[in-house]
Amino acid sequence: MAKGASQTAADWLDHLEARHGEHAALIRLAWADLAATANKDHALGAAQRLARMGFDSETLAAALLSHLPEERLNRDSLSKRYGPNLAALALGAAKLNHMDSLLSEVEGGQEETLRHMLLAMSDDLRVVIIKLAERTQTLHEIAHADPATQTRIALEARALYAPLANRLGVWQFKWELEDLACRYLEPDTYQAIARQLDAKRHDRETSINSIVQQLKTALSEA
Repeated sequence: MAKGASQTAADWLDHLEARHGEHAALIRLAWADLAATANKDHALGAAQRLARMGFDSETLAAALLSHLPEERLNRDSLSKRYGPNLAALALGAAKLNHMDSLLSEVEGGQEETLRHMLLAMSDDLRVVIIKLAERTQTLHEIAHADPATQTRIALEARALYAPLANRLGVWQFKWELEDLACRYLEPDTYQAIARQLDAKRHDRETSINSIVQQLKTALSEA
């Protein structure tokens, strides 16, 4: 990992210790086990998204561990190192990660069946939430990917994962998945909406500044 990214991870872990106390040791240990692997940056991004939403230390640690190389995803060894609950959560999330290649082979129109299947495979709903974080992170990372890859991942996000987030009531992921999917699938529409929002924001800022100035003038004359 580059020095800057490593420092970002270190700062994040220090912040978590202040927030989670001794429970942050699980996250630090998981990062230490993951830090030399190829997927470390991707896993870190997904875990940081979950942390910003206030998820518990087990969920954050599992989000990291689910990206360990397959040969290290062993229930016995993970249970000894992290306990059976966290091991089960990490392995469940890893199982959903491995489904990505299968999803691309499924014919369209079967999204509802796939959503039921994803939920049925998960004894702990945090497994699905970790997957939503991972998909959101992926959408942020494919800005420079080829158009075919962008389209495939964005279509999966719009048809499968955003409705799943909606069903679970995880609104932050729902909105972000829909927003990012629109960016890749309908770039002209996305840019038009972005321009409209920028214009409205500018109008609001102008109006607020005008009110503030009027208040200052009124107070100075009082």
